[in-house]
Amino acid sequence: MMKSKFFDLLKRYLLIVFSFLPAFILIRIAESLSLIFQHSLSGSVWIMELHGLMLDWLVLFSFAIPLFILFLLISLLSRKTGKTLAMIILMIYLFISLSLTTYFTKTLVPLDQVIFFFSPLEIFRIIISSTRISVAGVILFLLVLAVPVSLYFFTKKLQIRKPFQIALGAVVILSPVLFHFIAPNQLKYNNDIEYFARSDKMEYLVRKIYQFKTLKNHIDWNGKSYDAAIQRYHAGNPEFSYIRNQYPLLHTDNTPDVLGQFFNFNQESPNIVFLVVESLSTSFCGEHPFYGRFMPFLDSLMNHSLYWQNCLATSERTFNVLPAIFGSLPFSNENFRVPNAPLHFSMIRYLNENGYSTQYFYGGDPYMGGTQSFLEHEQIDYILPYFGKSQEEKEKAKLFEWGDYDGIMFKRAFHALDSMNIHAPRLDIFQTLTMHAPFTVPDDKYYSRVFDESVAKQNLSQEIKRMVVNQKNIFQTILYTDESLRQFFNYYKKRKDFNNTIFVITGDHAMPELSFSFLNLIEKYHVPLAIYSPMLKKPSKFESVSSHLDLTPSILAMLRSHKFVKTRPICHWLGTGLDVSQKFENTHNISFIQNSRNQDEYIKGNYFVSFGRLFKLLPGMKTCVVNNPKLLDNMERDQKDYLFMTNKIKERESLIPDDILYYDNYEEEPYYPAKPINYGKTSTNKEFLSMINENKIDKNYKMIGLEVIITPENGKKNSSFPAKLVFQILDDKSKSCIWYQFPIEDEFLSSQKTLITMRKCIDLSSIKDLGNKTLRIYLYNPDHKEYYFDKLDMVLTGYKFRKS
Repeated sequence: MMKSKFFDLLKRYLLIVFSFLPAFILIRIAESLSLIFQHSLSGSVWIMELHGLMLDWLVLFSFAIPLFILFLLISLLSRKTGKTLAMIILMIYLFISLSLTTYFTKTLVPLDQVIFFFSPLEIFRIIISSTRISVAGVILFLLVLAVPVSLYFFTKKLQIRKPFQIALGAVVILSPVLFHFIAPNQLKYNNDIEYFARSDKMEYLVRKIYQFKTLKNHIDWNGKSYDAAIQRYHAGNPEFSYIRNQYPLLHTDNTPDVLGQFFNFNQESPNIVFLVVESLSTSFCGEHPFYGRFMPFLDSLMNHSLYWQNCLATSERTFNVLPAIFGSLPFSNENFRVPNAPLHFSMIRYLNENGYSTQYFYGGDPYMGGTQSFLEHEQIDYILPYFGKSQEEKEKAKLFEWGDYDGIMFKRAFHALDSMNIHAPRLDIFQTLTMHAPFTVPDDKYYSRVFDESVAKQNLSQEIKRMVVNQKNIFQTILYTDESLRQFFNYYKKRKDFNNTIFVITGDHAMPELSFSFLNLIEKYHVPLAIYSPMLKKPSKFESVSSHLDLTPSILAMLRSHKFVKTRPICHWLGTGLDVSQKFENTHNISFIQNSRNQDEYIKGNYFVSFGRLFKLLPGMKTCVVNNPKLLDNMERDQKDYLFMTNKIKERESLIPDDILYYDNYEEEPYYPAKPINYGKTSTNKEFLSMINENKIDKNYKMIGLEVIITPENGKKNSSFPAKLVFQILDDKSKSCIWYQFPIEDEFLSSQKTLITMRKCIDLSSIKDLGNKTLRIYLYNPDHKEYYFDKLDMVLTGYKFRKS
């Protein structure tokens, strides 16, 4: 009786599961059509999708195995409830699979652990801003969800013989093993599109989340392995004169001035204007663009500029462009995009120190992705964000979900600049937004005509023309942004300071939708770089490779050599400076950051590693596969050493020693607002031990230095000193503005020590209205472990800018 009931329930369950199989056929057909008609992929798309469909089914079967146990237990109590619950769970599974496929067809990259790097509100905004509800999409959605329901009711009266039930059940049970044997291996493909298309998007997401959450690097910061990594890294970068292992990126700033020779400078310090253009790619502008020329103004400007066709961004998306360009910084778990960023130098901070006024103009929300935190930490003077459209703008233009269209942002920026009436030299940073999904323009009909005219007058091959026409909305936004740049420069030419201004134009990354990574994996980082100025002696073009990391070293070297700015003699720049060689070459090392925040791609010299595959760089940033296991191993070890080393930033919370951040630009005094609490002989297991009475901070302080001196109790061995030193600044609502936790380092542990000293300096310069903030300093012992000392003293020092 029980056996008969089991097989009856198994039959019903298999009918439920197998009724979902045709829905995945529809999803794969939709994905194929999108890749062919929206992204213009051809060739073996249908073969890839057939492979992917088999994987989809096997993953569904694998998911069905644990679900069957739940179905069986509930069905023993109520068959109807068991069937209903199984259908609901599988419908949710199907809906998620359809959503993940939709995401992939928009981005050409499956969704992965990147979801952990955005807040729920940011994820919602991304979804709303990047998607469009279409009739075809609604029909697909309804059809995909209706198919399994319809099939189940059609087939539920079918009789399946026991041998066939057993065979189907065996297929389900063996599905994880079968999946393992036919799953795609990324190493076997020379491009990622084919690998991503074949992958089951649900399995890919779960696997990436699992790896992100479980496969953490356990790093022995003080061990021989860390020292060996530093020594190998330093040996592999002989162009730098490194200073100390404690700050492994710190080196003498001997960046040569390679740009100054191209300019006729005036006596006044030049204005520096950056135009960071969303998704600006060499695939549609510059020399030999893959899709043709769709930025005629920018192409013309490049012909009158210093122009690098082979410039590289450091990341697939926007999140790292400002730290790379303005700080030549490593990427370390978003550490430079949070309020408590590690101590470091930057172009913005240096120019501020040297009398420049610094501004940032953006059409979107600068809080998203931590941009505002980074800029405020660099002491930017002014940020112009998007704050909503006026009624007039709403009537004249369509709503652009991300913020202001480029042209509107430029107008608002110039209005703000004119109202400021700044007389000092300026650093102006403009970051555009329009060349981003969902790719809309203010005047669709006009730019549709401009697009048709542009395509008609270009001698595009039929294949390229088909690809361009299929993505007309993208190329319309490109044409619109180009026109906005034309208007930007037309306006700027009317300004009195135009003749004393240097313009730097580059992309934050290549356009993901057009990066044709199915041809070349490095294209997602390939952006143009142009430096234009009325002070240029003559235009020049450089075939050599440079990157965003080289901009801050070269621009500061140029300004320093012409006595416009002063900088410290040491730095932490990753970039060696722009390469002005006329021949194709790469002298730089770059660890690239994927959208997932992983770093699995690396360039060194003329070789490029991508997810375990080795390529050689060829002129024009083309690549060819290289079979050289030894070279591949060496390059992967170099990148691991770099990552091993730069991850220490999170622990050290500084790229530079505290005492050189302000160099000779500050004066120090005893911390006046309150006296520290010093302790005599003490044994305690308290969770919190205050080191200072809460007090309001002097509004003029730019930095606070603290020195903690611990005298361990004689004869008592602190085998694990449990407490951590916490430095906290609170606003008037008791919300943390700054929160640092300093672990008691290994040197504190030895009972042989008779005096232990820890020194830290905390940068306060980014905090506004400092005089209304409260300071707390305390020892934090969350485990209430006992620790002993004969004496615990703290000395506080306040630092103010030196009066000129």
